[in-house]
Amino acid sequence: MAILEIKDVVKTYGRNRGKIWAVNHIDLRVKKGSFTTIIGRSGSGKSTLLEICSGLMAPEQGSVKIDGVEITNLNHRKCSELRRQKTGFVFQDFRLIDEFTVLENICVPLYLDRREPDMQYIEMLLQAMSIRNLANAMPDELSGGEQQRVAIARALAARPAIVFADEPTGNLDLKTGEEIMNLLDYCNYQLGQTILLVSHDLELIQDSHRIIHMEDGKIIEDMEAE
Repeated sequence: MAILEIKDVVKTYGRNRGKIWAVNHIDLRVKKGSFTTIIGRSGSGKSTLLEICSGLMAPEQGSVKIDGVEITNLNHRKCSELRRQKTGFVFQDFRLIDEFTVLENICVPLYLDRREPDMQYIEMLLQAMSIRNLANAMPDELSGGEQQRVAIARALAARPAIVFADEPTGNLDLKTGEEIMNLLDYCNYQLGQTILLVSHDLELIQDSHRIIHMEDGKIIEDMEAE
């Protein structure tokens, strides 16, 4: 079953001779429960594609379905609501709220959707991310790796259909980056979470089920793990 399906998606920047095809007529299906990684050089279009897939950016043309729901025709309010309920997003720069504790940051997607947090599930996420002892800490008291662990827990808090991660190890040292990738593997294998990841580091993505290579806005190679 495809949890994400996009068809003939296009996104360009600039005009006339200066036009850049960030995403050039791409079709993509992502299976439920899979771990898919998009790779490519800087400027290849991988982050733009991820933002379109997640609903953070609207394509110029094409169709995007998340968990069977067509999102490209939704208004801003409906699209935001669907993102909160169906998706989680892990950013390279963490994007935690400075005035909120770790626990409050994790619960933000639920607060925005006016849902009561399932504290038993949230407790499990704190334990799984090894940040239970940091629940009442503030973001500026955390290391980069700890902040990214909080960001992953936040992405999982609403039990989304799919988690998108844009270079989640980009601001971390190699050892911490490996730890974050191990946590994402755990989310996939142990929690059954579907993950679509953008990365430039081939050494950190060996456990992906599928690796998609982009260049100049196109998919030039699509490799399934044996």
